[in-house]
Amino acid sequence: MPVSTSSFSRLSPRSRRKQLRRQDPTPATSAKNRVLPNVSRKSHPGCSSEVAIKRNSSTIANGSCPSEGVDQFTMKFIEHALAHRWCLGEGLEIGAAAHNPFGLRSRNVALREAFYEQAQIDMCGEVAPIDIEASADEIPLDGGSQDFIISSHVVEHLPNPVRAFLEWNRLLRPGGICFIIHPLPSAFPGDESRPLTTTEHYLEDFDKAHDRSTHPLEGVNGGVGGHYHVASAESLDQLVHALNARALLAWERVDMEAVDTKVGNGFTLVYRKAPG
Repeated sequence: MPVSTSSFSRLSPRSRRKQLRRQDPTPATSAKNRVLPNVSRKSHPGCSSEVAIKRNSSTIANGSCPSEGVDQFTMKFIEHALAHRWCLGEGLEIGAAAHNPFGLRSRNVALREAFYEQAQIDMCGEVAPIDIEASADEIPLDGGSQDFIISSHVVEHLPNPVRAFLEWNRLLRPGGICFIIHPLPSAFPGDESRPLTTTEHYLEDFDKAHDRSTHPLEGVNGGVGGHYHVASAESLDQLVHALNARALLAWERVDMEAVDTKVGNGFTLVYRKAPG
């Protein structure tokens, strides 16, 4: 199971810089927004959220954006205030990424993937340690043991999201939080022209017990391990409602962001498991 937490980490460094510029093309013109030596935590002109940018020895002057004229830089996105509001106690992060930290009391659940580890190195020069080596839909922990489960840019990579949701539900304590950031259809080249995945499609993947080896690849952006599904906040929320109606879940939506305030290329859905 792929564990990418940022869809654009699959892109080349040049393509990533183009994606960042698309988020907010407003140039940095003041000294306040100027990218200074070493490490700065500023509102980056190419992204809708703040990032910490650690540059190499190249000099970026006059407040210029590192998306032009610099081939090597590393960056980390800042933590997410909404996640800190809801993800209290101790929990799990599914497919954590070193360049996209949340700063929560969580353990990273992931499989070792050479490509994804290299993508993290390319972004920030390090790899998030794996605490529990497991797939998102089969985690060897006791039921009801987690206060929260958080995932960012992971669900679209799962051939069988329903199975993962049921596993996360098993692990959550009553009243526990499931926190999901999912890319917008426009976040990754090729997805915006694809139709949204229907609830019926998700349920069919579950009923047929699809996994990476059996899920059809026709139309899958990126092939095995790529974007099996495309969703909006409304369509993914409809899936949760359908699972609630089937008594497979008992999740109440308690918060959402139409555009996430973490990186700005996804949406956020926050659910609370029924208390008891």
